[in-house]
Amino acid sequence: MALSPSAPSRSSPPGLVAFGIDVGSTSTKVVAIRVGPTGTDPSGFHSPRDDSPRDDSPRELRVHSFGTPADPTALLSLTADAVTALVDEVGQPATVGVASMAESGVLLDAAASALTDVVRWDGTVAPAALLEALGGGEARALHARTGIVASAKVPLVLWADLWARHPTLWERASRWVGVADLVVLAITGKAVTDPTLAVRTMAVTRPERPGEQVRFDPDLCARAGLETSRLPSIVPHDGWAGRAVSTAGFGALAPGIPIVVAGHDHVVAAWAVGARSPGSEVDSVGTSEAIVRLFTGPDVPATAFDEGMSVGIDVTGTLSTLIAGSAAAGRAVREWTTRGSAPAAAVSRVDAEDVLRPAESIVQPYPAGRQSPRPDPDATMTLDGRDPRDLDPARIAALTPALLDGLALHARWMRDAQTAVLGAPPTGDLVVVGRALGLDDPWLRRKAAAFGRPVLVPAVSEPVACGAAMLALERTVRPSAPPLPLREALVPTENAVAAYAAAFPRFLATATERTP
Repeated sequence: MALSPSAPSRSSPPGLVAFGIDVGSTSTKVVAIRVGPTGTDPSGFHSPRDDSPRDDSPRELRVHSFGTPADPTALLSLTADAVTALVDEVGQPATVGVASMAESGVLLDAAASALTDVVRWDGTVAPAALLEALGGGEARALHARTGIVASAKVPLVLWADLWARHPTLWERASRWVGVADLVVLAITGKAVTDPTLAVRTMAVTRPERPGEQVRFDPDLCARAGLETSRLPSIVPHDGWAGRAVSTAGFGALAPGIPIVVAGHDHVVAAWAVGARSPGSEVDSVGTSEAIVRLFTGPDVPATAFDEGMSVGIDVTGTLSTLIAGSAAAGRAVREWTTRGSAPAAAVSRVDAEDVLRPAESIVQPYPAGRQSPRPDPDATMTLDGRDPRDLDPARIAALTPALLDGLALHARWMRDAQTAVLGAPPTGDLVVVGRALGLDDPWLRRKAAAFGRPVLVPAVSEPVACGAAMLALERTVRPSAPPLPLREALVPTENAVAAYAAAFPRFLATATERTP
């Protein structure tokens, strides 16, 4: 996208600072990165494959985070405070990028004031709203049309629910914005969104050709009582949102700085760590987990929809994404450790690498159904036929390895199902992003053993927010940013791989015994 004459030049000198914002389900992260020669690297990170990393490697300078509040005004205030803190610490950025999960947003009135708290995908939407949004028994057809799994968490269904339960509120609403869009609107005064976020609303018909401009579908929106004019404008794949319009409006951010709505958190992270070619695979772990596989062309076998997977686009718009998702992951660990008396990391003290083995009984890690593979909305968290969360706290803590085993083996199941759908295994390294995972993390070590291959993790604490900053630089100032540096590979032992390979059929049999 050509920039206006007043925009920063793409021949700007190296050593650029950018800010990235990641509005997550649980927490919001605001980071500063630097790309280009900086002298001493304040982060202390380095590339695992090169003792002399490229001078233009992205480097995480500072991080501020806070729990994502339900109140939109509080969310914007806390984000502005974090941006101000970064300006005080590292100076004004060249640009700012904003990423988020796609399933949460806010209804605004004509004055752009919030009419609701942040509407979240919390599982409380009534099934009747889902049926109304889908127009009857069209779940499979709409899945194929939009690429998105028909479930109660997608915005199209959330809108239908609001329309059905709060018609007066719906009539007062002037616009819906996702949470990333909300932050961009506060800074620029423009209601815009990114193609990867728009696709996830289930209000977009999947593009037929790579690079095709994404548009909201009037027919799909009408199913939820919504006109497309009440949704944000969708910027092009290489576009950006606008400029910061005032210092008073958003902390200490200077006016005129380009602001970019970077996109859907999982695909932003995938691009940031180098998943930029067909066959690339990234395991993105947060409150939920998504295994993202890139492939060429918009066509995908129908079995992807049978397996509950979503088909979308990457941040460049040139590749398609096949995403197998699980709502468990960090959510399951958080619930578990809240009930137990020890954090999940504590098990690392008792399962040394050379004796790493699956537990005799493995937790089925489904706190609220299973999305993929073999979708089952009634799947539950069980251990030997009972809910382990009903046990006393000490016993729950002792069973933490069994939960982590279940999460790792379920991730392998998602990966295997993707390979079966696409007919080819992934290429390159497996990179796991999220949760600031370290190589001694017991969950990560089980994942490597279950996958039977080395895994790498980013050498930054917040890859999504860093990716948002990198995309902002890519689209406004400096193209062709290299990926984030990665830590050295975690290589599972042969014994651990064999042990988890032997446990996988047993886990799979238990997981599927009640589903066709």
